[in-house]
Amino acid sequence: CDGSDLITTIDLDNDGFDSSVDCDDTDASIYPGATEISDDGIDQDCDGIDLVSCPPNQIGDCNGNCSPINWIGDDICDNGGYNFAGNQIDLNCASYDFDDGDCLIDIDEDGFNVTSDCDDFDASIYPGAIEQHSDGIDQDCDGVDDTTCLVGEIEDCNGSCAPYIWYGDGFCDSGSVSYNGVQIDLSCSDLNFDDGDCLVDGDGDGFLSSVDCDDTDASIYPGATDIPNDGIDQDCDGVDTDTIDLDGDGYTSTLDCDDTDATINPGAVDIPNDTIDQDCDGVDARQ
Repeated sequence: CDGSDLITTIDLDNDGFDSSVDCDDTDASIYPGATEISDDGIDQDCDGIDLVSCPPNQIGDCNGNCSPINWIGDDICDNGGYNFAGNQIDLNCASYDFDDGDCLIDIDEDGFNVTSDCDDFDASIYPGAIEQHSDGIDQDCDGVDDTTCLVGEIEDCNGSCAPYIWYGDGFCDSGSVSYNGVQIDLSCSDLNFDDGDCLVDGDGDGFLSSVDCDDTDASIYPGATDIPNDGIDQDCDGVDTDTIDLDGDGYTSTLDCDDTDATINPGAVDIPNDTIDQDCDGVDARQ
């Protein structure tokens, strides 16, 4: 009455390994770690395959079948689709580094191969994918299904829940449409700008809205020629270029309070009581 049943390990062949690990507990020469006799069709060391002694220039594949050694890393994934000497050859295992990388393929062409993609048959599932909450599917391959939002919803750029079907539906959700009373914004890098829906070039200047500071004007884009002192940032660097100095006194018009008079500039000597602000400090000097 200790709450559990006594479990007795059985070692029928008395080789020191019980039946839970001994692949043939009726033969004392067969157990994990035993010396393997090659080519006898028996797996003495219980590793799942019989040791095969292959001819020169051949190797035993993942299942112990002999295969040409030059099939390793030949840019073709040998995962059972090709035969040699009547056997399907499989080199797609860790011991052969997945056919020396040939089998590290990306079946669903989502940019992630089978070693990191938790479902390489679905292009919407890969490390870093947008997670559809509470649907029982681990889209981002982090090992869990996120449950912050309801089934069929995702978090937008601001953490608000939005319908998953809005993501990449051909319409740019950048705050103009509301869901449950909240304006939804999917136009951010974390969401690939609404799966590309917000990566538009509205003015046809060759720059998408993600980098074009005014995508309604084709003369405004990163690298455009900035017209000085017009109040417009043509090159999208955040400021309007200031290069005009009409009176040649070394001060541009944004600093010079009278750019038609070279005697007036920030740094000039202010003549007292002449009602003129020569040094552009906002007042006339007094004695």
